[in-house]
Amino acid sequence: MSVGDSITFSNCDTVGGISISNLNGARTVASIISDDVFTFTAGGSANDSALGGGTPSVTTHAPTTTWDEQSYSSLRGFPAAVTFHENRLVFAGTLAQPDSIWFSKIASYYNFDVGEAKDNESIHLTAAIGEIQQIRHIVSNRDLQIFAASAEMFVPAFQNQPITPTNAQVRRQTPFGSGFGRPQSIDGATIFIQKGGQIVREYLFSDSEAAYVANPISTISSHLIKTPIELNTLYGALSRSESYVFVINNDGTMAVFNTNRTEQRAGWVEFVTNGKFHSTVTIDDRVFANVEYDLGDGTDKIILCEFDSTFNLDMAKSYTGSSGVFDVSSEFNNGAVLRVVNGNNYIGEFTVASGNIDVSSVDATLTSAEIGYNFDVELKTNPIDAQVTNGPITGIPRGIGTVYLDLNNTLAVKVNDSALVIRNVTDDLSQQLSPFTGKKEFRLLGYSADPQITITQDAPLDLQVNGLVAELIF
Repeated sequence: MSVGDSITFSNCDTVGGISISNLNGARTVASIISDDVFTFTAGGSANDSALGGGTPSVTTHAPTTTWDEQSYSSLRGFPAAVTFHENRLVFAGTLAQPDSIWFSKIASYYNFDVGEAKDNESIHLTAAIGEIQQIRHIVSNRDLQIFAASAEMFVPAFQNQPITPTNAQVRRQTPFGSGFGRPQSIDGATIFIQKGGQIVREYLFSDSEAAYVANPISTISSHLIKTPIELNTLYGALSRSESYVFVINNDGTMAVFNTNRTEQRAGWVEFVTNGKFHSTVTIDDRVFANVEYDLGDGTDKIILCEFDSTFNLDMAKSYTGSSGVFDVSSEFNNGAVLRVVNGNNYIGEFTVASGNIDVSSVDATLTSAEIGYNFDVELKTNPIDAQVTNGPITGIPRGIGTVYLDLNNTLAVKVNDSALVIRNVTDDLSQQLSPFTGKKEFRLLGYSADPQITITQDAPLDLQVNGLVAELIF
C-alpha cells in the first residue's frame, strides 16, 4: 500500500480509548512504517494513539499481484476424463486446459498439492507434443493411456519404478484420434472408436516397433459400426471363454466384438432386438441393457433387461397359465405378436388379446411356457472362394454342393433354407424334442458368382455351431 490509499476496516475492538465506531469503516493510509505496519487517522475526536486493535479485517482496493486460480470451475471447466492409476486419482482435459493431466498424491486421492516434487506428491503434466490436444479419455492399462481428439499417447511406466514427479512424461504414439465413447481394455489391448465414429481400433503395444500401434479391427464389419456412443466389456462369460465388447450405436443398434487372443480368434456380430438399445452395463458375469421396446400397441417403454442364455426368446419370461392360456398383460399390450416355447418344443406364434396368449388350439393342456418376442438368428459367410492350380476362381460361377455343420445341442437350424430334420417317423411325438450333437450334412443346389452359406432358424430353439466345412463345385 501507499500513503493516501483507501482501506476499509471491520471487526475492530476498542483500543487505547478509541471506540469501535471510530475504527471500523472507510479510512485512509496516513503513513507507511514498514512492509507490515502502517498508520491511519481514526474517526471522531479521540486523541489516543495505539498499536493494534483486536483482530480486524482489512479490505484494500490495491491490485493483487500474487494469486492462484483453481483449475476446475464452472468458468474454466471440469475434467473430461478420470481414472485410478498406480494408487493415484487421475484427471485430464478441462475447457481451459484441454491437454493437462493431474495426478493426486499416492493414496491421498483428494490432495493435488505438488509440494516439493517428492516421489509421493502430486503430478501436473501437459501433453506438449507440438499441438494442443483435447484429451477425451484416460485408461489405466499396462501404462496410463491417453486418448485425445487427434492423437493417442501414453505416460510410460519405467521398469521397477512408479510414475513420479521427476520421471513423468507424455509420449505421442498414433495420430487417429478418439471419439466420445469410453475406450475399453480387453485381452491386453484397449479398444477405442476413431473420431468420426466409423472405425474401431485396437491400441496395443508392439514389440517389433517398440511402440503402441492402433490397428483397425472392424474393417470387414464396418457396416455394423454406426457412430457408437458407448462401449462396455464382459470378460470370459456367457458360458464362453471369449471376452466381449458391446458397442451401442447412436441409432439404437448393437455391435458385439468377441476375441480370444490366445487362440487367435476374433469376430463381430450384431445383436438385434425388437426395440432400441440405449445403454449396457456388465456386473461380474452378468450383462444388463436398457432397451426401448414397443409393447405391441405402439406404446414405447424403456425396460432393464438381462442377457440370459437360458432363454430362447427376446424380452422373454417363464409364465404359468391354465389350459393353454397365459396372462402376459404385465409385460405386453394387446396386439403384440409373440412366440411360445415349451421346453424343447416350439409351440408357435400368437397375438396378445385381452392381455392373454391363448395356445389352447395347439395344446390345451399346457400350463407353463416361455413367451417373448422372436429372436432371429442369421449367420452368413463371406463368398466361398478357392485357390486352384490356375489361380483363384473369384468371379467364376460356382456352387456349394455340400455343407457339413459341427453342431452341439441343437434343436433347429437351416442352411440356405435346407432345414435340419431331427424327428423320425418312429418317434413318440408326445415327448420333448431331443437336441442333436455331432456333424450334420446339408446338400445344396444352385450356382452363383459369389456363393455364400446362410444359417438361420425356422423355430427359436437352441443352436450352437462350432464350425463348418463346405464342398465347392466349379
